[in-house]
Formats: sequence, C-alpha cells, structure tokens
Amino acid sequence: MLIGLSLLVLVSFALPLSILFIEQLDIGFGYLLTIAIFWGTAIYFLRKLLWAFWGREVFTIEGNEVRHFFDYGLFRDGSRVLKSKLVKVGYAEMEKPDQVSFIAEENPAEDTSCYLVIVADSEIIRSHNPTTFGYVNKLSKMLQRND
Repeated sequence: MLIGLSLLVLVSFALPLSILFIEQLDIGFGYLLTIAIFWGTAIYFLRKLLWAFWGREVFTIEGNEVRHFFDYGLFRDGSRVLKSKLVKVGYAEMEKPDQVSFIAEENPAEDTSCYLVIVADSEIIRSHNPTTFGYVNKLSKMLQRND
C-alpha cells in the first residue's frame, strides 16, 4: 500500500511536467487546470502517505484549554481549541459513534474499542481514530486528579 501511494504521488506530480517537456505545449488554461488537478491529487495522496508513516491524532488538555489537531509529521492540520472551566472525558462505542457515554459503574471491558470524546461546555470533540476503553478510563482518572 505504501509503495502504491508513493507511486501515485510521484506520477501525479511528475506527469503534467513531463507532458510539458515532451510535447513542448503552449501553456494555456487547459494545461494549468490539468496541473491543478494532478497536483491536488498528489497533495491528497501525500497526506495519506504521511499519515501512514507519522500520522497521529493529538489531544492536549491544560487547565481550562483543550487542543486537538492531526500531526502528519511535516505539518499539522485541523487544529481546534476549546476553553472551558469544566472538561469531561467520555467515550462513544464503535457501533454508536454519535452517542456519548461517561465513565459509570458499569463500563465496557478495558480492551473494548471506542472513540475518545472530550466535552467542554456544549462543544464536543470526538477522536477520529479508535482507542481502547482502558485508555479513556485512565485519561478520565488523570483529569479528575488534576481538578
């Protein structure tokens, strides 16, 4: 898969340039549109390739501020900052990603896959990558100790 993504990035970037040098075309609107489409495709596949190697989803909770972003190794994307006096950590089951639950007496098993959910006032941030309930529980306990 990684070899395929690498080849798609190279081909999408190099093909429009090679056509220009081989055919010695006059640069017009159609050619510029072709370059934009091919390079847009190359950037898309490059993001997928970087995510496969170095990608991670980052949540930072400091005091009354929650930061969330996607780290691709070379750049960051999708940055959100929430400020709230009350930050709660919850989870959403894989089968019901829109239904937020909080730590209670009856919880799923520690190795159950779920999404991390952070609630600050009325704002909700749900992780895009699944994690285990054990990690969510640990994070919730750490946040309670800091209060």
